[in-house]
Amino acid sequence: MSTTNTSTPILVSALVAIVASAGVAYVITQQVLSERLESLQAQEVSMDSGLIVHISSGTDDPHAQMMGLQKALKSAEAGTEAFVFMDVHATDLALEATDISFADFPSSQALIASLLEQGVGVYVCGHCLMVNGNTMEEVQPGIQELTMDAMMAFTHGRSVVALDY
Repeated sequence: MSTTNTSTPILVSALVAIVASAGVAYVITQQVLSERLESLQAQEVSMDSGLIVHISSGTDDPHAQMMGLQKALKSAEAGTEAFVFMDVHATDLALEATDISFADFPSSQALIASLLEQGVGVYVCGHCLMVNGNTMEEVQPGIQELTMDAMMAFTHGRSVVALDY
């Protein structure tokens, strides 16, 4: 007596259905991914870049101070947004009464004025000013008190390089 396995055709049918479903799912997934890629390519997706220049060196190191200001200015002139902040010993650099000259660099006030003209945010740490015996009222016009909000707004959504002087 021969026996036939009636479950074999059912299993084969089930496997065919699974493979067919997987194939349809694969085709749909590929189509969705392809459409999404085309959509992204059609958009102008770019990540801005920026330069943060942190200056903490005091007037005893004018080379470092001038390099920081000069790098920020060159960056801004080349079209990269820049953000300068002075703290610790560099608060003297922000004072209206201070104008440092060093080597062949323009003076510190001339560099800061050029930075401000280029639209660069120039900031000083208010607490560091106080520790060094000064106030915001003594700071050059256009230099702002540093806040974390200002720094975070500058860095948000962009690739940032930081230079420390």
